[in-house]
Amino acid sequence: MIYYNHPQQHDAHHQPASAPVVSLHHIHYQNMAQLLASLFFSAHFHALTFTHQAEIHQDILRIQRAANHVFAPGLNPCLASYQHTLDPIQAQHRPLVFYLVIEACRHLLHLLLNFVGFRQYHIPINQTLFSYWFHPGFASHSPDQKEPPIVLVAGIVGLISLPHYAIYLLWKSPRPIFLVGNLSVSLTLFKPELHLVPVVVEEDESFMRRGDGTKTRRVVYRRKIQTLAEQSACLQKMLHRHGVTPRIMPDKDDAQTPHHQGGAGGAFLIGHSLGTCLTAHFLRHYPQYVSGTLSIDPIWSCPTYPTWLAFFKACAVLRVVQDVLTLLY
Repeated sequence: MIYYNHPQQHDAHHQPASAPVVSLHHIHYQNMAQLLASLFFSAHFHALTFTHQAEIHQDILRIQRAANHVFAPGLNPCLASYQHTLDPIQAQHRPLVFYLVIEACRHLLHLLLNFVGFRQYHIPINQTLFSYWFHPGFASHSPDQKEPPIVLVAGIVGLISLPHYAIYLLWKSPRPIFLVGNLSVSLTLFKPELHLVPVVVEEDESFMRRGDGTKTRRVVYRRKIQTLAEQSACLQKMLHRHGVTPRIMPDKDDAQTPHHQGGAGGAFLIGHSLGTCLTAHFLRHYPQYVSGTLSIDPIWSCPTYPTWLAFFKACAVLRVVQDVLTLLY
């Protein structure tokens, strides 16, 4: 989004009651170039390669033709744009007692989950641990049970925000239930996920020869934060470990098989907040293991809705980018 760059707007408490409206006539060429560079390449325009800069120039030409408008040359210093992957994170310190209370709540949650029959499991991947909780359900002994299990994926706060919902599902549904939380984005007192671990990169990119002619692999270091691909792979291993079979995917070339009938199997995924990113990634890459999905307060990566941006950025935003992207596509 593009907005007027008033000095007091850097503080959400000094946001003016009414911000001036930004139109295409206020936006200069370099303002648009920087906005598109951050949206499409997550980089500053001057840091792009020549090929990517040429793509940005072509996109701006398309916008000008579609809008029948030519952007003024140069940069309008009075305008700025939200760049989610480039703007610094304004972290705020909280008192130690806050984290102590959160840690106590986490331990109480673990006791509660154990009391109602959940058990915690771990899956190692790339020197990290993927953790989840599992309850076999109260009807798991029935061989005729065809209802898919439920996978509840928590958001930023973690599982401490959803125990009531998980227990409600447990008592209302006889299905097995999985609880998945991402510790790297959860409220915890300690953050072992931030520790550096050595990782051997892929063989075809990392072989080097020593002086004696032998080959060695190049070792790089990364945080113990799991990517979406790693988390999705662990979800697949989790379901396989507990006997969840994939669905029989319909043949697109078979006209007699309705596409909406994928057969029994798979699991029903419920994503909350940031957890919807993982459920969407798993659905895209492992559709045979998904019988259905439900998104609760989903996270959107589309930067075209001012109300969502205002919620996360705590300041007023405008809809100029929505018009720009509409012109592009």
